[in-house]
Amino acid sequence: MASWNRYGSRMRELKMYTFVFLVCLVSVLQASVKVSPLIEKVSEHKDFKKLLRTRTNVLVLYTKSATSGDSKLKLLSDVAQVIKGQGTIVWVNCG
Repeated sequence: MASWNRYGSRMRELKMYTFVFLVCLVSVLQASVKVSPLIEKVSEHKDFKKLLRTRTNVLVLYTKSATSGDSKLKLLSDVAQVIKGQGTIVWVNCG
């Protein structure tokens, strides 16, 4: 009976560590996309509508996933430095 309790406890520990590892992995993968602070990331349509109403000269990049537009985001980061104060660059992740 004691071996069963130890086995169950080990399995519970293993499941807990696996869960913690997966949560950390997901957070690292989401943070892997580096976006310039000058590029505004929009996740809700209400925020997007408000931004379009309040800002002028808006350039929007739509991507299917966070990693699909990496090269374009790097280019837009450089562009954002140049047009700072003249326009707004927005990134919308549709995935």
